[in-house]
Amino acid sequence: MAYTTDQLYQLLPAIYRTRDAQRGEPLKALIAVLAEQAAVMEADIDQLYENWFIETCDEWVVPYLGDLLGVRGLYQVSEATFSNRARVANTIRYRRRKGTASMLEQLARDTTGWPARVVEFFQLLDTTQYANHVRSHNFRTPDLRQMNNLDLLDTPFDTIAHTADVRHIENGRGKYNIMNIGIFLWRLKAYPMSQAPAFSHGSGTFSFSQLGQDIPLFTNPVPETDPSHLAEEINVPAPIRRWALKESLESGQELYYGEQLSLRIWVNGVEVPRRKIVSCNLAGRTHRPEADHVAVDPLLGRLAFPTGEEPNPEAVQVEYYYGFSSEVGGGCYERTLSKSVGSYAITKTIPAVGTTPQPPVTDTLHAAIDRWVTKGRPNAIFEIQDNHVYEESVALSIPAGITVEIRASNKRRPVIRLKSPLLITGESGSRLILDGLLVTGHQIEILKGELGSLQLKHCTLVPGLELRPDGTQVSPGQPSLVVLAGNERLEVSLERTITGGVHLPGIKQLTITDSLVDGTGGQAIKSTTVVVQESTLLGAVQAGLIEQASNSIFTGLVTAERKQEGCVRFCYLPLDSRVPRRFHCQPDLAIAQKEASRQAILGWLRPSFTDRRYGQPGYGQLGVQCPEEIRKGADDQAEMGVFHHLKQPQREANLRASLTEYLRVGLEAGIFYVT
Repeated sequence: MAYTTDQLYQLLPAIYRTRDAQRGEPLKALIAVLAEQAAVMEADIDQLYENWFIETCDEWVVPYLGDLLGVRGLYQVSEATFSNRARVANTIRYRRRKGTASMLEQLARDTTGWPARVVEFFQLLDTTQYANHVRSHNFRTPDLRQMNNLDLLDTPFDTIAHTADVRHIENGRGKYNIMNIGIFLWRLKAYPMSQAPAFSHGSGTFSFSQLGQDIPLFTNPVPETDPSHLAEEINVPAPIRRWALKESLESGQELYYGEQLSLRIWVNGVEVPRRKIVSCNLAGRTHRPEADHVAVDPLLGRLAFPTGEEPNPEAVQVEYYYGFSSEVGGGCYERTLSKSVGSYAITKTIPAVGTTPQPPVTDTLHAAIDRWVTKGRPNAIFEIQDNHVYEESVALSIPAGITVEIRASNKRRPVIRLKSPLLITGESGSRLILDGLLVTGHQIEILKGELGSLQLKHCTLVPGLELRPDGTQVSPGQPSLVVLAGNERLEVSLERTITGGVHLPGIKQLTITDSLVDGTGGQAIKSTTVVVQESTLLGAVQAGLIEQASNSIFTGLVTAERKQEGCVRFCYLPLDSRVPRRFHCQPDLAIAQKEASRQAILGWLRPSFTDRRYGQPGYGQLGVQCPEEIRKGADDQAEMGVFHHLKQPQREANLRASLTEYLRVGLEAGIFYVT
């Protein structure tokens, strides 16, 4: 049991307690210190017991328990990414079910932390069947009337027979052969967006995205409960197909639309029933559903209402899941927030009956700032508590020594659509923190003054300022963050942030960590002293001094005025960049190590991305064909760039090492990334 100060104090003889009370209880103060240490010791003893079990042990104990079972050859990956706990816990189960498809699928999930599906390709071979072993599900030619099956062709859920392919599957070239096993992995995650306004394009057409661009809606994966069950579409975070949504709606299955599923729609606060939803191709924005129905295109993230039944543009709210690689930029995911002291709540959501929001509450950021000004501009936190769009014109002046934080609530991502540039002025020692926001429309401008610190955490300053419906940028090359004059002592830090260009001449220092800066064809960075760690910079970089750059990708020319100081290590940057001493950088290292000509190496050794358009699920993700020198070029053999923290090469290496132990004799496995 836990001993409190009073419990320990009562164990003393009464005479000592009486005398102690007469002298101001110095002995009780000593007992309080002893009780605190006793609690620490007791917690340590309890944890020693918990460390006997894989389900409750500390993370550092997991490799030791794995060693007792003979688990070998696993790279250690940070606990924040995923844990090897499940891999060790299920080792005995793996060995009992060795070589089966369901076991290999569970092994892939537990070892990499990614959803997986295993396909035995001999099941899909177009062969003459033996009469004593007829596979009635395997047809030599597909049924052209089954559109859903045809839509799944060459996907992990394909059911159509193929001719044999004798190339090796291990290097990803061949698939359909007797001994081949395919392991399909989904690297993108599905993030929720709840109770957010749909973007109106007029005439009864809307987009699920609050920025108005086309995005695929993702499945909210349903967990698998049966170890022998092979994953289906509903079990993985993948874009929802039109035919899959259509069949689920027509059959009455609760797979995609509904509470705690993948998408929902409200009109004037009333949820649209499932029977009124139809799946359509809305690529031309001209199709309209029949009366009293709502058309949804999950691949483009669009919805349309019947002609003559167009709702008010502000009356439509949506709930959906979008895909992205990690918790970078503004998003509805778990974040660590500072203590809410002197906070101002901002929300457009009507409180539920019987609940009282904490005062003071406003429905605009501008009104909350006005209240703050009337109170003398003390230290304050402005917290936006919903996922609505706030159209604002904001000018913020921070007094000396005051800290102001503008943030989203945990698991919220509000959109601030600026009608004019966000103007910031600070006096000596003042600080501004932006956390969890998505800012579009105009740039952030820091006016002449003495602002001491500007921190952006988990924010998105839309590259190109805003997006058109086709996803292109309205102002490509226009910076998102600018210092106009003064602020020589200003320190700016970007952490887990996506932003357009950052032009900060004359400040003290710019620090970029786990972030993506997209110059969109222009300059990504213009500053004095720059520190870049595990980040991706799309565009040219101009700096007075690059104090340190590590594990990062620079796609444009990098120019530093001072080459005698600083260091660039384990980075990719153009060969003709003017930077301080390079250490293990590409393509320099490849040119020094390989006998191929310099021009040949420069022709292929460059970063490639799944998508370079902001707003798409694969934005900033290194492509499958990206050279290994970049995918495994960081100091810990992880990938360079903004998603270094995901440790994806280590996850794949862990899986490949495990497959040699659990594959049946004669089988060969290939790993395929679906997203």
